[in-house]
Amino acid sequence: MAFGDPIGEQTAFAEAVEAFYTAMAAQGLKVAFYYTTEKCLSLFTKLHKKSFVFGAEAFIDTNTFTIQGPTMKVVRNNNAKIKKSDVTFVWYSLEAVPQSVSRDVQNLYKKWFVHHPAPEFNNHYYPLPTDIPGFLLTAYQHNALVGAWSWYAYHKGRGQALDLMIREQSGIRGLVEVAIVESISYFKEHSVQQISLGFAGKIPATGSKKTSSGRGFAVVVPICQSFISFP
Repeated sequence: MAFGDPIGEQTAFAEAVEAFYTAMAAQGLKVAFYYTTEKCLSLFTKLHKKSFVFGAEAFIDTNTFTIQGPTMKVVRNNNAKIKKSDVTFVWYSLEAVPQSVSRDVQNLYKKWFVHHPAPEFNNHYYPLPTDIPGFLLTAYQHNALVGAWSWYAYHKGRGQALDLMIREQSGIRGLVEVAIVESISYFKEHSVQQISLGFAGKIPATGSKKTSSGRGFAVVVPICQSFISFP
């Protein structure tokens, strides 16, 4: 499983991908590219490879986002309810997270995995890195941490991508949605134009295992579901 498009000079992509396929075939391995962008689809088509839509990255424009309108009624109600409760949202830059907050995040992270076992791929949600620009949003209730979300900059700071996302298992209804709304408002005030919520999945039917594409689905879909549903 190769993650994303090739990187480097675009004129060398085709040769690099063909060489990768050849090298894997020599070892008796099949190849799938996950999370490729539209700009590389023509490359795989020319190589006679099939593409399947599993989903797309969820981007939000901070300048046009609104919680008004009928489709956002639930989010709007949850936002108003939590704002009136004793839940407190606190922001930190990653290089300035207090030790006490770090301990709270670590404890919540451990509790999360009691109910959400880690997937079979390597992830870098935690520990929180301090060598790249980023933010941590925390939600406390009765002096207890009930949610944490980490964000990292892209496009030279014009965008922020969601990474870590954990909450208390018996947490407050709508807390995650309200945290996202809080984040959009916060980043808009800090001149961030776009945020990414990561990959929004749309897993198709697996199809018949009698065909090569169907057998490919049988292998690839469970892996992609692990990416999409975690954490």
